[in-house]
Amino acid sequence: MPENTRVKRCVKKVSKKKKHSKGSAIAICQASTKQSYRTGRPLDNGRKQLLKIRKLLAEIRKQL
Repeated sequence: MPENTRVKRCVKKVSKKKKHSKGSAIAICQASTKQSYRTGRPLDNGRKQLLKIRKLLAEIRKQL
């Protein structure tokens, strides 16, 4: 994991308060910064695209 990324700094700050475990701090920070903890790259919208495709397939099946 790259040092000095927004997500890394966020995790360090959130987990320092001892209110959240490291795992939950990673999840919180990935959601808020839209960056991957492992790579530091922006998260893709793969989940949204998958849901759109499923919705379209369901509509097509209804028409048939």
